[in-house]
Amino acid sequence: IEDPWMLTRPTPEQRVLSEHRRKMQSWVATNPNKPIPKDFLFNEANYCRLADDFDTAELLALDYLDSYGEDPCILNILSIMCNNSGRSEMALLYSEKIAKLSPRNAIFVGNYGYHLADAGKNAEAEAVLRQAITLRNDLDYVHTRLGRLLAKMGRPDEAKAEFMRSLQILEKKIKGPTQDSQDFASAKTVYRNLGDYNKAKEYADLFEKARHREMMGGDEKFVIATYQSESM
Repeated sequence: IEDPWMLTRPTPEQRVLSEHRRKMQSWVATNPNKPIPKDFLFNEANYCRLADDFDTAELLALDYLDSYGEDPCILNILSIMCNNSGRSEMALLYSEKIAKLSPRNAIFVGNYGYHLADAGKNAEAEAVLRQAITLRNDLDYVHTRLGRLLAKMGRPDEAKAEFMRSLQILEKKIKGPTQDSQDFASAKTVYRNLGDYNKAKEYADLFEKARHREMMGGDEKFVIATYQSESM
């Protein structure tokens, strides 16, 4: 992880993946005759996805399905992998199956609405995205996607209302005790959709700073202080 010969510092997601693999190797070493628990396999696939190792994530997800059968969470990983690789029709099929398996899960229903919107099925997408919001109204990205869809359908006032709801959710998260760089990136996207490019630039800069802190493993000022003390 901290190999000085590496050209780039590993991302937080890569560090999580490496730590998971160490734990899995330790478990296998102490349980040589037992099958690997399904939670280990699922987490391996999910951490590979988060670390942008998409090919491995997809292979692991397919292996999981062969071993344990259909599971909404593992199907969701496959849906994301298909979408990332341009296989939008497969992504839509997976997301539809997931939503039917877990019709009360707002995230899965929202993902289905996302893929319907990407496929140009506007009326169906609007209904599904609103269903997701009814199930859970604090998913900023669902409001953002619905806003983009409404704008495309020529309903700018409704679209703006959804963008503003998304910003309210994001601002609350950003002011919370923990900050995720992705929230700044999401806010940047919403401001771009609203046409406020100054705010979009502001949040783009905040995203870079937050991501830097995540990469360095802490608050930037403390990392700098450490570097300075080591150089003395």
